[in-house]
Amino acid sequence: MRSPGVPAADLPVHDFPEEDPSGVRIETGEALGLHEMLQSLAVAIEKLSVYEEEARSDELRYLAADICREAEQDYEELRDIVEGAGMAGMLRTAEDGWHDEIRPRLEGRTRAPLKPVQPRTTGRLSDRAMVTDMLECCKQIAVKAVFFATEMSHQSIRRALAELSRKHLDAAFKIYKFMERSGWYPQLQSGESPEQWLTDTHRPPEEAPRRVTRSAVM
Repeated sequence: MRSPGVPAADLPVHDFPEEDPSGVRIETGEALGLHEMLQSLAVAIEKLSVYEEEARSDELRYLAADICREAEQDYEELRDIVEGAGMAGMLRTAEDGWHDEIRPRLEGRTRAPLKPVQPRTTGRLSDRAMVTDMLECCKQIAVKAVFFATEMSHQSIRRALAELSRKHLDAAFKIYKFMERSGWYPQLQSGESPEQWLTDTHRPPEEAPRRVTRSAVM
């Protein structure tokens, strides 16, 4: 808080120097937070790599592929921080047990370019189930990243996690707009009863009334 009688312009401004994330000493709590984030990103990468092949919608396949590449970049950045802190041994645990096709991505040995995805649908999951899971995943990672950012004592790691959170918030918004266009996340119209909106939204598809959203008519 500002001291009484001291103008805001006269208060000292602390400009924190840029910190090299390599070579920082990570405390136990920080290591656990980074481990949690690596785990969450690895789960996202494994699921998204399946969704980009399983989705029936071309738009959803490309959306999953795009977000998957972002998650790989985030994973690599956190991985570099962990290695720079001399805790590479933690990565052996974090990267063990994942699918054989995914491990090279986690280990930084491959970065597949964004290219046309060849669908390999099995029908085990609907597009709606996949995109709903993608939305939940992005929201959880965004919240978890900003929470752990508040617990980090190193400015460079705080900023890396804050940026990671922002990117996943942006991804969640893209997913939400896709769901809205697909009729799976309809807007509550002006004057509409929330109870009726909820009932209509979760009716079986053959019984649900057709809803015209603002974005659909623009």
